[in-house]
Amino acid sequence: MQWNKSFRGTDSVYGESIYTQRVELIGVYQLPTGKENLFLDYSYNFHYQDSYYGTIKYLAKQHVVFAQLRWSKNWKRISLLAGAPFRFIHYDDNTPATANDLLTATKPSVTILPGVFVQTEWKPIEQFTVLAGIRYEYHNEHKSIFSPRLSFKITQYKDHTIRLSAGNGFRVVNLFTEDHAALTGARKVMIAEKLKPEQSWNGNVNYTTMVQHKLGFVGIDVSGFYTYFTNKIVADFITDPQKIIYDNLNGYAVSAGASANLDFNFTNGLKILIGGTYMQVYQVENKIRTPQFHAPNFSATYAISYTFNKIGLSIDYTGKMNSPMFLPVVPNDFRPSKSPWFCIMNIQFTQKIQNGLELFAGVKNFLNFIPKNPILRPDDPFNKQVSVDNPNNYTFDPSYNYAPIQGAKGYVGLRYTLK
Repeated sequence: MQWNKSFRGTDSVYGESIYTQRVELIGVYQLPTGKENLFLDYSYNFHYQDSYYGTIKYLAKQHVVFAQLRWSKNWKRISLLAGAPFRFIHYDDNTPATANDLLTATKPSVTILPGVFVQTEWKPIEQFTVLAGIRYEYHNEHKSIFSPRLSFKITQYKDHTIRLSAGNGFRVVNLFTEDHAALTGARKVMIAEKLKPEQSWNGNVNYTTMVQHKLGFVGIDVSGFYTYFTNKIVADFITDPQKIIYDNLNGYAVSAGASANLDFNFTNGLKILIGGTYMQVYQVENKIRTPQFHAPNFSATYAISYTFNKIGLSIDYTGKMNSPMFLPVVPNDFRPSKSPWFCIMNIQFTQKIQNGLELFAGVKNFLNFIPKNPILRPDDPFNKQVSVDNPNNYTFDPSYNYAPIQGAKGYVGLRYTLK
């Protein structure tokens, strides 16, 4: 809390400081081919990041070039989409991810990924639709990649829809851009071996409907999902409390569950949205099942809004609830290995004034919930006094945190909308 720019990169006061610069160009061009629908999609993205996590410097540059030739054709009950994408990624940073084998010089990561895909949508009858597709890509390091997908849509009457889908996914993970736990805190990062890309098979079923009533309508959305991962990259916080060890899982991981969302809309200006998700996220290695850290079995969100049309005042009450989740603890840790139930609640008032001008004010986290002991040894972030009055050999570690650490916060503002 005492940090300012003068402490950037020093070991006096811990702070995280990130400077980024981005350039992005996106476009599409329709080729002059007469009746054929032939398009060229293209984009370029440059990202430069200069950051410090305490005394750990993270400096990275990334160039991404993308081009895709896309063709589509529609018949009475069949539509066809085909394309040839190409992606080029040049990434370089100052971490072991882009170092040579001796860790003496940088070795930028270069990804060249050409491919082709075809997708067809067939509607044999008005109430039934089939969507099938396959994608083939050739990665310059991981070679051939096939990604099939199959989906069905069933519409019974106009207000009931069922969707079924299944497919395969493939992802090359960059630890340091996607997982900041690798840089935050004092743990040493270790990559056990050359990481392989993650792969997954997933399936889901979804049902939606809308129920009309005299006072408005209710929207219902229910889903079930299952994803099976191989080569999943996991962070090991347990083996050594001084390290984060990244490795491909020698087994498999599963993310499965169900979710439901209810949307109540009333003609008197009241709206209520309620959503909940139940999940089981775990990994299995050597026949031992281990739950995923920071993954609650149940989470819910809700929003209640009411508008007083006569005076132009709106009240929005929103919140998010999480069930207990497993947390990474160290040997002889005085903190529990699971978080408690908690709920973050927010409220906002919006008053329309005139001619598109609005005044709003609110409080975030008005119950002032703050997690207990989210950081281990926060008073010694650079481990300068580990041997002083520390019988359990604790070291600075923020990986335990499970909720926002800002308490109640009020705000007020003006909004002007041009019409």
